[in-house]
Amino acid sequence: MIAAKLTKTTTLLVFLLLLLIRIPFLFTHHVQEDAYISLRCAENLAETGVYGFNPGEKVSSSTAHLYVFIAALVRLAAGGSAYIPVMLVLNILFFLAGTYLISRVLIEGRVDQLLLWACISTLPVSLLISYSGMETSLLVFLIGAGLYLYARAKYRPLTLVALALMPWVRPDAVAYALLILFWYSVRDRRLDWCGAGAVACGFAALLLFNHVYFGSILNQSIIAKQLMQHEFSLRGLLQNMQVVFIGQADGGFLAPIRTKYLSSFGVLFLVVVLAAAAIHLRQNRSDRNSMPASLVVGSMVFLVPLAYAFGGVLYQWYFWPSSMLGYAILLAVLLRLFNEKVKISTVARAILIVLLIAGMTAQWAFSYTWGMKEYAYRGGIGVWLQQNARPNDRILLEPAGYIPYYSGLYTYDEVGLVSPQVVHYRQVYELRWWPEFVMDFQPEWVIQRGHIENFTTYQGYKLNGTEKAWFEENYRVAARFIFDPEDYAAHPLLQRLLTLGEVDEYYVFKRVK
Repeated sequence: MIAAKLTKTTTLLVFLLLLLIRIPFLFTHHVQEDAYISLRCAENLAETGVYGFNPGEKVSSSTAHLYVFIAALVRLAAGGSAYIPVMLVLNILFFLAGTYLISRVLIEGRVDQLLLWACISTLPVSLLISYSGMETSLLVFLIGAGLYLYARAKYRPLTLVALALMPWVRPDAVAYALLILFWYSVRDRRLDWCGAGAVACGFAALLLFNHVYFGSILNQSIIAKQLMQHEFSLRGLLQNMQVVFIGQADGGFLAPIRTKYLSSFGVLFLVVVLAAAAIHLRQNRSDRNSMPASLVVGSMVFLVPLAYAFGGVLYQWYFWPSSMLGYAILLAVLLRLFNEKVKISTVARAILIVLLIAGMTAQWAFSYTWGMKEYAYRGGIGVWLQQNARPNDRILLEPAGYIPYYSGLYTYDEVGLVSPQVVHYRQVYELRWWPEFVMDFQPEWVIQRGHIENFTTYQGYKLNGTEKAWFEENYRVAARFIFDPEDYAAHPLLQRLLTLGEVDEYYVFKRVK
């Protein structure tokens, strides 16, 4: 009884510590650009009763339906001012619950499980997932729930619910559900028909909802992204695999932090995690419960990124769960080795703690620079528009997150994630869709990066003489935004941090005719 109470107390203390660690990161305002698409959809759903990016328009701009529904409830309960802070805290809770459940299946022993939970949750990628505002925290929670419930063979209805909900977090998340279902079916030497039915029903219900509510089984964002995909080729696949697993300028998806300074270590990161996965399988080869969990997590680490490379989906946040799970396996292996090698355990644990602290520090510096460049700078453009535009004005731009959210204006985005009209024009006019769209729709505001100085569009089309003359006659530069570190930080060290990485300048054009 006393041991059980101590375990519960220790678990609560670890949870509070992991929660407190994230407070400094919340103040960096590092929220992923695409998170604001889902957050705005949820806000419109709560305020107007219509699910869409622009008020009153039924457009499936977000692929994360379940996350949007949860966020809409939060918006109704918390109100406008507390909406995003509450969502970030809720994401942290989802994430910590998920990593707790994952730690319960990757290693035995309550002490080692708590240590693994703490280590996993303080990884740089884990910190990023938990406060980025993306639906990834919810996905981690459902992955953890599915793994734990299958491994413990408990609460069968909850297991089926977890599997059915994964496609609703993101359609591609069905892959995680299928991997869980497959390996535990292999363990039991029979297909889990109920689990397969749950996954099928969840995915079918998602497609049916899209068709009935939005009029298309595919999400608008998926339709838009398909326009950027190229025909399949072996060479293209190999190039994508190199970008994903080794990286071109960031060390691949297993790099602890995305930075050019780790670009030469992609192979090392991949080999280390591959070795850890092999060792973890060997350590659990005779355990009927642990072996399937090891196979599931290992498959999620390597097969899911391989599938993304095959499909040409290279957006970094899609790889966050695989990266986190890869290092979760590595940490589980290290903790078990520490227990077996008592003489080196103290020194090794100290080194591990130092590395985790260094990683947290580097991640905070990364998030601080990101927050200033995105929330303060790019979000500030949205605030400027909110102050200078009329409520019924429309804007055309490429990034559909910060600026539209903080401007509150009707938005056309140049990718087509939130704008079926743009997708139609891109399909009809291909590369030269931009001038045709601007001349036909004539939005009151056009926001462009520095490429517009040469009258070149986001997709690389250069306006001809007639198009250039029309644009100059109908639009004038109303504001130009250039990021200057001294405008956002007073301390020299913080200013130095803000010089790292690239920042785009923005031109805001206003229609004059």
